[in-house]
Amino acid sequence: MDEKMRKLLALVAMVVIGAVVLVIAGEVAKYVIPHEALYFLLINKVYFLAAAIFLLLLGIDKINMNSARNLSATFVLIVIGVVLLWLLDKAASGMLWGGMYPSVYGRIPAQYVTLFLQALDIIAIALGALGGFLVLLKAMDKIKDMLNGATKIENKEKEI
Repeated sequence: MDEKMRKLLALVAMVVIGAVVLVIAGEVAKYVIPHEALYFLLINKVYFLAAAIFLLLLGIDKINMNSARNLSATFVLIVIGVVLLWLLDKAASGMLWGGMYPSVYGRIPAQYVTLFLQALDIIAIALGALGGFLVLLKAMDKIKDMLNGATKIENKEKEI
């Protein structure tokens, strides 16, 4: 197995391990948080944003072992932050209103919460679409080079 293939397999393994760690952290967080809470829905949005940003990094050719590890770690920290915000929300609601309301965000009109969640979806879709488009362009360039039978090195030699 050549060096290039080993690096590719290592990168794929790192991405898979990072995704598994993120999903495990997210599902544990969803186990702790009640399913009717906004924070439960935010965990799913974190999954979508992580996938979209991964596609974007892949599209702009900035993905490597370190960036895959850092991306996974960042989104695991975001999941932990969502859980901490839920705990803080419970504590703040108890202190502010003596437990009369289940959460502070419950005092926010539902339409604003829905708009916030939809905005997160739109951001994830836009980033994912841009990343997917860039990945498609890279794949089409590789196919074009393969069909032409010329590599970049051969093209440079012809120009000289």
